[in-house]
Amino acid sequence: MTAAITIRQLIAADYPLLEHFTYLAIHLPEGVQPPPKEIVRTEPELRLYWDGFGLSDGDLGFAAEADGEVVGLAWARNFPIDQSSYGTIDAETPEIAVAVEPEWRNQGVGTQLLQQLRRGLKTAGFDRVSLSVQKTNPALRLYSRQGFTTVTDHGDELLMVKSLS
Repeated sequence: MTAAITIRQLIAADYPLLEHFTYLAIHLPEGVQPPPKEIVRTEPELRLYWDGFGLSDGDLGFAAEADGEVVGLAWARNFPIDQSSYGTIDAETPEIAVAVEPEWRNQGVGTQLLQQLRRGLKTAGFDRVSLSVQKTNPALRLYSRQGFTTVTDHGDELLMVKSLS
């Protein structure tokens, strides 16, 4: 792809895209059949990433656009501990998700989104962010390069944190 990428903050009109990008964020090891797209609606742990986005103080996101089309999203949610998801550490640390359309991966889009999201969360007063990533996910290299460190190893999956200070 050769179009210039523009990063901008999510607006309410973008919120329906979160469901699609939550699906894209599901890492599938090579050879694994993709689940049906409805999984992001039927699995409560996945639904948390998009349902009701914008209603909580910790909800913040950014879109990557190319030629007016959204090709990637990075977003954060600050879950109450009783509604935690895969990468939740505590009620004060937003959990982030990053997803990029397959044809735009490995071109720096995820890096730009992640950097802008971290700046936005720091400006909003958050001290750190967390995420969950499978060890076989190529995005693990991105998170490591960006300074995320492992706090818990769950076998196939890592819980990682990045200080924003």
